[in-house]
Amino acid sequence: MQRAPAFILCSIISLAFKSPCQAADFAWWVEWSMRPMDSDVEGVQVSALNRNWRHVSVIRPSDLPAASKQQGERPEDHGAVFAVDIDLNGDSRDERAVVGVYETVQGKIGRFLLILGRANSDGLWTKKALFSLDTAKPFSAIEVRQGKLHWVGCFECDDDCTVARSKSGFRLRC
Repeated sequence: MQRAPAFILCSIISLAFKSPCQAADFAWWVEWSMRPMDSDVEGVQVSALNRNWRHVSVIRPSDLPAASKQQGERPEDHGAVFAVDIDLNGDSRDERAVVGVYETVQGKIGRFLLILGRANSDGLWTKKALFSLDTAKPFSAIEVRQGKLHWVGCFECDDDCTVARSKSGFRLRC
């Protein structure tokens, strides 16, 4: 994952001049981690998501460090959320997109973006699409820009991916 030029500049200034600009405080999402503990996401069992996964957890604001509550550092300051209901396929029914962290049966940690749908308005959520990334830095969030869903792993980097419709459902363009 690339770090933003501002983050790099902040790090150089901190080293050269012992500035109060600290890398860990400047970009808490770069170092953030969490251990997944749940067996389902919105009622969808972890085994239905990926047979190689042992645990999952959706990211919630309460899971974030204290630095994420400071003005300018909050996810909402960057237009980010961890779950959103949005019509992604144009059928006039909202899908639900959520981000979270998974752990494989081998103990590896990663992040995921899950898109859920319902057969009808009273139905249970079902998996429509799942995107995942094995990474030791599992933070991610959702941004909706110009009606498009973006999966981001950093608020100040150019590493976002866009969810797009495809003939078979959804695809991720990075």
